[in-house]
Amino acid sequence: MFLGIALLVTGIEQPRDKPAAIVANESIEWSELTPRLAEAAGGVVLEEVILERALARELTSLGMSIDKQDIEEERRLLAESVDRTAKVGSDERVRLIEQIREARGLGPARFGALLRRNAMLRRLARDSVKIEEQDLRQAYELRYGPQFRTRAIIAKSEVEAAAARSRVIGDGGRAPEPFGEVAMQVSIDQSRYRGGLQEPISPADPETPLAVRQALAGLAAGEVSQPIAVGGAFAIIKLEEQLPGSGPGYDAAKADLEAEVRLVRERVVMDQIARRLLGASNPTVFDAGIDWSWRVRSSTRNP
Repeated sequence: MFLGIALLVTGIEQPRDKPAAIVANESIEWSELTPRLAEAAGGVVLEEVILERALARELTSLGMSIDKQDIEEERRLLAESVDRTAKVGSDERVRLIEQIREARGLGPARFGALLRRNAMLRRLARDSVKIEEQDLRQAYELRYGPQFRTRAIIAKSEVEAAAARSRVIGDGGRAPEPFGEVAMQVSIDQSRYRGGLQEPISPADPETPLAVRQALAGLAAGEVSQPIAVGGAFAIIKLEEQLPGSGPGYDAAKADLEAEVRLVRERVVMDQIARRLLGASNPTVFDAGIDWSWRVRSSTRNP
C-alpha cells in the first residue's frame, strides 16, 4: 500500500546546544547515545510510526475517523482488562497499569500513540466483527457451565501410555498405584510436578482436543481413559470429578458476555490488519542502527 517509503534518520530530535546528560562533570553527547538507542529500540519505534501512518491513510480512504472519545475508550478498555484479569480495586489498577507501562517502555509519548493506534485499529475492525447467538452460548458454557477436574499422564508412545494405565488401574491382578505418583515418574508433561493435575476442562472448550472431550464424557469419577493421541504424544486421563455449573443465568450474563466476545474478536481482526499493513511496508532506512533493528524486528514478526 505504501511501498518505497524513504526515512532519512539523523538522530533523535534534541536541543543541539546541550549534551544528552552530564555524569561526574563529564558530558555524554547525543552522538554517543544515538547509535545505541537506534539499535536498542529503533526497529520497534519505526514500526509504530509506519503503522500509525498506514492506519491514518486507511481510515481516510474509507471515509472514517477517530476522535478523543475513541482514544479515551481505549484507556477505559485497558483499565477494564486489568480489573478483569487481576480483580483489583482502582488504586491497585493504577499501579498495575504503571507497571505495565514501565515494563514495555511506554512513556507519555509512546503510551498516547499506542492508545491512538488501537483506536484506529478498532475502528477498522469494528464493522467486520459479527457475534452470533451460538457464540454467546458457547462463551456462557465456558465461563459458567460444568467442568471436568482431571489428572493426566503424557507419554511419548501409545505403548508407554498403556503401560502407565496398567499401573494406575492395577491391571493383571496387581494393586493399583496412585495416579499422581505414576505421573511424577513417567509423564513428560510439566504437570507431572503436581501429580498430573490439570486446569479444569470445559466440555465446550474448542481448544481442548475433541478426542479428550469425548473420552471425558464417557468416564465416571475415578475412571481412567484408554490412551488418547494428542499433539504427537499419547495421554491417559483420570476424571477426578465433574464440577457443576455455577453463576448467573444466561439472560443475566448475556450483555457482559457479548462485550467480552466482541473484544476478543476485535483483537484478532486488529492484529490481522496491523500485520497486513506492516507487511505491505518497504521502508528505505538510512540509519545503520535503525536498519539493523528493523531487520531483526521484521524477522521475528515474519519468521
